Amino acid sequence: MGATPGNFGTAFSQYAWLPVLRVLGTQVWSGKLMWVSGAMNKFDKEGNLVDDGVMKQFTKYMSGFVDFVTRMKA
Repeated sequence: MGATPGNFGTAFSQYAWLPVLRVLGTQVWSGKLMWVSGAMNKFDKEGNLVDDGVMKQFTKYMSGFVDFVTRMKA
């Protein structure tokens, strides 16, 4: 998950971290991707998410992450 003022900065960062996380032996969730481009327009001055489309995407993303964590605990 990432947010950037541009279009692809967070995507490149996420892809760069994957090999590091794998070498460290972490359990990487490779579910849906979440990129928030133009983040400065999606949050208010207090840092609250105010974009309905991104909120829907985030809700779906977090649901998948909760499923992943639940499976890891089993």
